[in-house]
Amino acid sequence: MSVQEAAPGGPSEGELWWASGTNDGVLRVYYDDGVDAMWVDASPQLPGAQGIQGIQGPIGDDGIPYVYSTTTADADPGNGILRLNNVTFSSATLIYIDDLDDDGTNIETEILNWDDVTNAVSRGRLILKRVSDGSKVVFDITGASVDATGYVKLAVTYSDGATSFTDTDAIVVQFAYSGNDGAISSFSGDIDMGGNGLTEELTAAVSLVDGDLCYLNSSGKMDKTDADAETTADTLIGMCIDTISADSIGTFLLYGTWTTTSLTTGSVYYVSTTTAAITTTAPSATGDIVRIVGYALSTTKLFVNPDGTYVEIA
Repeated sequence: MSVQEAAPGGPSEGELWWASGTNDGVLRVYYDDGVDAMWVDASPQLPGAQGIQGIQGPIGDDGIPYVYSTTTADADPGNGILRLNNVTFSSATLIYIDDLDDDGTNIETEILNWDDVTNAVSRGRLILKRVSDGSKVVFDITGASVDATGYVKLAVTYSDGATSFTDTDAIVVQFAYSGNDGAISSFSGDIDMGGNGLTEELTAAVSLVDGDLCYLNSSGKMDKTDADAETTADTLIGMCIDTISADSIGTFLLYGTWTTTSLTTGSVYYVSTTTAAITTTAPSATGDIVRIVGYALSTTKLFVNPDGTYVEIA
Protein backbone atom coordinates (compact mmCIF):
# COMPACT_ATOMS: atom_id res chain seq x y z
CA MET A 1 0.00 0.00 0.00
CA SER A 2 1.31 3.42 -0.91
CA VAL A 3 0.81 6.40 1.43
CA GLN A 4 1.39 9.64 -0.46
CA GLU A 5 -0.41 12.70 -1.75
CA ALA A 6 -0.32 11.83 -5.45
CA ALA A 7 -1.52 8.57 -6.95
CA PRO A 8 1.29 6.02 -7.46
CA GLY A 9 2.52 5.62 -11.02
CA GLY A 10 2.04 2.29 -12.91
CA PRO A 11 -0.28 0.70 -10.36
CA SER A 12 -1.25 -2.97 -10.51
CA GLU A 13 -4.73 -4.48 -10.17
CA GLY A 14 -5.71 -4.49 -6.48
CA GLU A 15 -2.97 -2.08 -5.34
CA LEU A 16 -3.96 0.17 -2.36
CA TRP A 17 -3.24 3.90 -2.03
CA TRP A 18 -3.86 6.09 1.02
CA ALA A 19 -4.23 9.74 -0.08
CA SER A 20 -2.40 11.67 2.63
CA GLY A 21 -1.35 15.23 3.22
CA THR A 22 -3.63 17.88 1.75
CA ASN A 23 -5.76 15.31 -0.07
CA ASP A 24 -8.97 13.83 1.28
CA GLY A 25 -7.60 11.05 3.53
CA VAL A 26 -9.43 8.28 1.65
CA LEU A 27 -8.18 4.70 1.03
CA ARG A 28 -8.42 3.74 -2.64
CA VAL A 29 -7.92 0.47 -4.56
CA TYR A 30 -6.80 0.24 -8.15
CA TYR A 31 -9.35 -1.43 -10.42
CA ASP A 32 -8.57 -2.79 -13.89
CA ASP A 33 -10.88 -5.18 -15.79
CA GLY A 34 -9.15 -4.84 -19.12
CA VAL A 35 -11.63 -2.21 -20.27
CA ASP A 36 -11.74 0.34 -17.44
CA ALA A 37 -8.84 1.18 -15.13
CA MET A 38 -9.19 3.61 -12.20
CA TRP A 39 -8.68 4.26 -8.53
CA VAL A 40 -11.90 3.43 -6.58
CA ASP A 41 -12.75 4.63 -3.03
CA ALA A 42 -12.38 1.80 -0.54
CA SER A 43 -13.45 3.74 2.59
CA PRO A 44 -16.14 6.36 3.25
CA GLN A 45 -15.16 10.04 3.30
CA LEU A 46 -15.17 11.28 6.87
CA PRO A 47 -17.22 14.42 7.57
CA GLY A 48 -15.60 17.50 9.03
CA ALA A 49 -16.36 18.71 12.53
CA GLN A 50 -19.66 20.59 13.01
CA GLY A 51 -19.30 24.32 13.15
CA ILE A 52 -20.38 26.47 16.09
CA GLN A 53 -24.11 27.31 16.08
CA GLY A 54 -24.84 30.94 15.27
CA ILE A 55 -26.72 33.19 17.66
CA GLN A 56 -30.50 33.44 17.32
CA GLY A 57 -31.64 36.34 15.15
CA PRO A 58 -34.24 38.88 16.29
CA ILE A 59 -37.96 38.35 15.80
CA GLY A 60 -39.25 39.87 12.58
CA ASP A 61 -40.20 43.56 12.83
CA ASP A 62 -43.53 43.49 11.02
CA GLY A 63 -44.55 47.03 11.95
CA ILE A 64 -43.27 50.57 12.41
CA PRO A 65 -39.97 50.61 14.38
CA TYR A 66 -39.72 52.67 17.58
CA VAL A 67 -37.82 52.64 20.87
CA TYR A 68 -39.86 52.47 24.07
CA SER A 69 -39.16 54.92 26.89
CA THR A 70 -40.28 54.69 30.52
CA THR A 71 -40.40 58.48 30.79
CA THR A 72 -44.04 59.53 31.30
CA ALA A 73 -43.90 63.31 30.76
CA ASP A 74 -46.22 64.91 28.21
CA ALA A 75 -43.51 66.20 25.88
CA ASP A 76 -41.77 65.38 22.62
CA PRO A 77 -40.22 61.97 23.39
CA GLY A 78 -37.44 62.45 20.82
CA ASN A 79 -36.76 60.99 17.38
CA GLY A 80 -37.95 57.42 17.04
CA ILE A 81 -39.21 57.19 20.62
CA LEU A 82 -42.61 56.24 22.02
CA ARG A 83 -43.76 56.55 25.62
CA LEU A 84 -46.96 56.47 27.70
CA ASN A 85 -48.33 58.56 30.53
CA ASN A 86 -48.01 55.56 32.86
CA VAL A 87 -45.39 52.77 32.92
CA THR A 88 -48.11 50.34 33.98
CA PHE A 89 -49.85 49.75 30.66
CA SER A 90 -53.25 48.93 32.19
CA SER A 91 -53.31 52.40 33.78
CA ALA A 92 -52.14 54.33 30.71
CA THR A 93 -54.59 56.64 28.92
CA LEU A 94 -52.23 58.47 26.55
CA ILE A 95 -49.44 57.43 24.21
CA TYR A 96 -46.86 60.03 23.15
CA ILE A 97 -45.39 58.97 19.80
CA ASP A 98 -42.76 60.93 17.92
CA ASP A 99 -43.45 62.12 14.38
CA LEU A 100 -40.32 60.24 13.24
CA ASP A 101 -40.02 56.47 13.53
CA ASP A 102 -36.74 54.79 14.49
CA ASP A 103 -35.68 54.71 10.82
CA GLY A 104 -36.05 58.51 10.65
CA THR A 105 -39.21 58.40 8.47
CA ASN A 106 -41.80 61.08 9.23
CA ILE A 107 -45.16 59.29 9.69
CA GLU A 108 -47.02 62.11 11.43
CA THR A 109 -49.82 62.18 8.82
CA GLU A 110 -50.38 58.43 9.11
CA ILE A 111 -50.54 58.57 12.91
CA LEU A 112 -53.04 61.44 12.86
CA ASN A 113 -55.34 59.35 10.64
CA TRP A 114 -55.64 56.61 13.27
CA ASP A 115 -58.54 58.35 15.02
CA ASP A 116 -60.57 59.05 11.85
CA VAL A 117 -63.11 56.25 12.37
CA THR A 118 -66.44 57.10 14.04
CA ASN A 119 -66.80 54.37 16.64
CA ALA A 120 -68.03 54.86 20.19
CA VAL A 121 -66.06 51.88 21.54
CA SER A 122 -62.80 51.75 19.60
CA ARG A 123 -61.55 53.75 16.62
CA GLY A 124 -58.82 51.19 16.07
CA ARG A 125 -56.47 48.66 17.65
CA LEU A 126 -52.87 49.70 18.40
CA ILE A 127 -50.37 46.92 19.14
CA LEU A 128 -46.91 47.50 20.60
CA LYS A 129 -44.65 44.47 20.11
CA ARG A 130 -41.27 44.06 21.76
CA VAL A 131 -38.73 42.88 19.17
CA SER A 132 -36.58 40.82 21.56
CA ASP A 133 -39.25 38.30 22.56
CA GLY A 134 -42.41 39.15 20.59
CA SER A 135 -44.46 40.07 23.67
CA LYS A 136 -47.33 42.43 22.87
CA VAL A 137 -49.66 44.92 24.47
CA VAL A 138 -52.95 45.93 22.82
CA PHE A 139 -54.63 49.32 23.20
CA ASP A 140 -57.90 50.70 21.80
CA ILE A 141 -57.82 54.23 20.42
CA THR A 142 -60.85 55.74 22.13
CA GLY A 143 -60.65 59.46 21.47
CA ALA A 144 -59.37 62.25 19.27
CA SER A 145 -55.62 62.53 18.76
CA VAL A 146 -53.72 65.74 19.46
CA ASP A 147 -51.10 67.03 17.02
CA ALA A 148 -48.41 68.39 19.34
CA THR A 149 -45.07 69.88 18.30
CA GLY A 150 -42.90 67.02 17.10
CA TYR A 151 -45.17 64.28 18.38
CA VAL A 152 -48.78 63.03 18.54
CA LYS A 153 -50.86 62.28 21.65
CA LEU A 154 -53.07 59.22 21.23
CA ALA A 155 -56.04 58.73 23.57
CA VAL A 156 -56.07 55.03 24.45
CA THR A 157 -57.56 52.38 26.71
CA TYR A 158 -55.65 49.22 27.66
CA SER A 159 -57.17 46.07 26.18
CA ASP A 160 -54.87 43.13 26.96
CA GLY A 161 -51.35 41.73 26.76
CA ALA A 162 -48.13 42.76 28.46
CA THR A 163 -48.29 45.10 31.45
CA SER A 164 -44.90 46.80 31.00
CA PHE A 165 -41.73 47.00 28.90
CA THR A 166 -38.16 47.94 29.82
CA ASP A 167 -36.66 51.32 29.03
CA THR A 168 -34.99 51.46 25.55
CA ASP A 169 -36.71 48.26 24.39
CA ALA A 170 -36.88 48.06 20.61
CA ILE A 171 -40.54 47.78 19.61
CA VAL A 172 -42.69 47.79 16.50
CA VAL A 173 -46.05 49.52 16.26
CA GLN A 174 -48.98 47.91 14.43
CA PHE A 175 -52.40 49.47 13.82
CA ALA A 176 -55.78 48.28 12.47
CA TYR A 177 -58.88 50.45 12.01
CA SER A 178 -62.24 49.55 13.54
CA GLY A 179 -65.44 49.82 11.52
CA ASN A 180 -67.62 52.92 11.64
CA ASP A 181 -70.70 52.85 13.83
CA GLY A 182 -73.89 52.11 11.91
CA ALA A 183 -76.54 54.78 11.51
CA ILE A 184 -79.30 54.76 14.13
CA SER A 185 -82.79 55.33 12.82
CA SER A 186 -84.90 57.97 14.56
CA PHE A 187 -88.56 58.95 14.68
CA SER A 188 -90.57 61.73 16.25
CA GLY A 189 -93.13 59.47 17.92
CA ASP A 190 -93.21 58.30 21.51
CA ILE A 191 -92.55 54.81 22.81
CA ASP A 192 -94.70 54.16 25.85
CA MET A 193 -92.58 51.47 27.52
CA GLY A 194 -95.06 51.00 30.36
CA GLY A 195 -98.27 50.95 28.35
CA ASN A 196 -99.27 50.87 24.70
CA GLY A 197 -96.29 50.93 22.34
CA LEU A 198 -95.41 53.29 19.49
CA THR A 199 -97.68 56.34 19.53
CA GLU A 200 -97.79 59.60 17.60
CA GLU A 201 -99.42 62.96 18.27
CA LEU A 202 -101.45 63.81 15.16
CA THR A 203 -104.28 66.11 14.15
CA ALA A 204 -107.83 64.72 13.81
CA ALA A 205 -109.74 65.54 10.62
CA VAL A 206 -113.08 64.90 12.41
CA SER A 207 -114.15 64.29 15.99
CA LEU A 208 -112.73 60.96 17.18
CA VAL A 209 -112.99 58.71 20.24
CA ASP A 210 -110.94 55.88 21.69
CA GLY A 211 -111.13 52.86 19.41
CA ASP A 212 -111.71 54.68 16.11
CA LEU A 213 -109.51 53.18 13.40
CA CYS A 214 -108.06 56.02 11.33
CA TYR A 215 -105.96 56.69 8.25
CA LEU A 216 -103.66 59.58 7.37
CA ASN A 217 -105.41 61.62 4.67
CA SER A 218 -103.81 63.81 1.99
CA SER A 219 -104.04 66.84 4.29
CA GLY A 220 -101.89 65.13 6.92
CA LYS A 221 -104.81 64.58 9.30
CA MET A 222 -106.24 61.37 10.77
CA ASP A 223 -109.69 60.45 9.40
CA LYS A 224 -111.96 57.41 9.79
CA THR A 225 -111.23 54.28 7.77
CA ASP A 226 -113.72 52.43 5.57
CA ALA A 227 -112.84 49.23 3.73
CA ASP A 228 -115.33 50.19 1.02
CA ALA A 229 -113.07 53.09 -0.02
CA GLU A 230 -109.49 52.32 -1.05
CA THR A 231 -108.13 55.79 -0.26
CA THR A 232 -109.15 55.38 3.41
CA ALA A 233 -107.33 52.08 3.89
CA ASP A 234 -104.25 52.06 1.67
CA THR A 235 -102.01 54.41 3.65
CA LEU A 236 -100.76 54.73 7.23
CA ILE A 237 -103.43 53.58 9.68
CA GLY A 238 -103.55 53.79 13.46
CA MET A 239 -105.91 53.40 16.40
CA CYS A 240 -107.21 56.53 18.11
CA ILE A 241 -106.67 56.10 21.88
CA ASP A 242 -107.91 59.54 22.86
CA THR A 243 -111.01 61.74 22.62
CA ILE A 244 -110.17 64.38 20.02
CA SER A 245 -112.14 67.24 18.53
CA ALA A 246 -111.90 68.02 14.83
CA ASP A 247 -108.66 69.86 13.94
CA SER A 248 -107.23 69.14 17.39
CA ILE A 249 -104.16 67.09 18.21
CA GLY A 250 -104.48 63.73 19.98
CA THR A 251 -102.73 60.41 20.46
CA PHE A 252 -102.80 57.55 17.95
CA LEU A 253 -101.42 54.04 18.45
CA LEU A 254 -99.40 52.98 15.39
CA TYR A 255 -97.93 49.77 16.84
CA GLY A 256 -98.54 48.07 20.16
CA THR A 257 -101.30 46.93 22.50
CA TRP A 258 -104.76 48.53 22.63
CA THR A 259 -107.07 47.73 25.53
CA THR A 260 -110.77 47.26 24.76
CA THR A 261 -113.57 44.69 25.31
CA SER A 262 -115.35 41.87 23.50
CA LEU A 263 -112.47 40.65 21.34
CA THR A 264 -112.21 37.06 20.12
CA THR A 265 -108.92 35.69 21.43
CA GLY A 266 -106.52 34.57 18.70
CA SER A 267 -108.52 36.15 15.88
CA VAL A 268 -107.16 38.30 13.08
CA TYR A 269 -108.81 41.72 12.83
CA TYR A 270 -109.27 43.63 9.57
CA VAL A 271 -110.29 47.12 8.46
CA SER A 272 -114.10 46.99 8.48
CA THR A 273 -116.61 48.28 5.94
CA THR A 274 -118.18 49.97 8.96
CA THR A 275 -116.57 53.39 9.35
CA ALA A 276 -113.66 53.48 11.83
CA ALA A 277 -114.32 49.90 12.96
CA ILE A 278 -112.43 46.60 12.94
CA THR A 279 -113.78 43.14 12.16
CA THR A 280 -112.78 39.48 12.28
CA THR A 281 -114.48 38.95 8.90
CA ALA A 282 -112.39 39.93 5.91
CA PRO A 283 -114.34 42.20 3.52
CA SER A 284 -115.41 40.32 0.39
CA ALA A 285 -117.45 42.62 -1.86
CA THR A 286 -116.06 43.92 -5.14
CA GLY A 287 -113.85 46.95 -4.53
CA ASP A 288 -113.44 46.22 -0.82
CA ILE A 289 -110.00 46.50 0.75
CA VAL A 290 -108.70 43.56 2.78
CA ARG A 291 -106.01 44.77 5.20
CA ILE A 292 -104.97 43.28 8.53
CA VAL A 293 -105.05 45.66 11.50
CA GLY A 294 -103.86 43.34 14.27
CA TYR A 295 -104.39 40.26 16.40
CA ALA A 296 -106.42 39.61 19.56
CA LEU A 297 -104.11 38.58 22.39
CA SER A 298 -107.09 38.14 24.70
CA THR A 299 -110.68 39.32 24.96
CA THR A 300 -109.40 42.74 26.05
CA LYS A 301 -106.00 43.13 24.31
CA LEU A 302 -105.53 43.81 20.59
CA PHE A 303 -101.98 43.79 19.27
CA VAL A 304 -102.12 46.60 16.71
CA ASN A 305 -99.69 45.75 13.90
CA PRO A 306 -101.10 47.05 10.60
CA ASP A 307 -99.99 45.10 7.54
CA GLY A 308 -98.03 47.20 5.10
CA THR A 309 -99.85 45.57 2.19
CA TYR A 310 -103.53 45.15 1.26
CA VAL A 311 -105.73 43.37 -1.29
CA GLU A 312 -108.55 44.93 -3.31
CA ILE A 313 -111.37 42.50 -4.12
CA ALA A 314 -111.95 42.30 -7.88
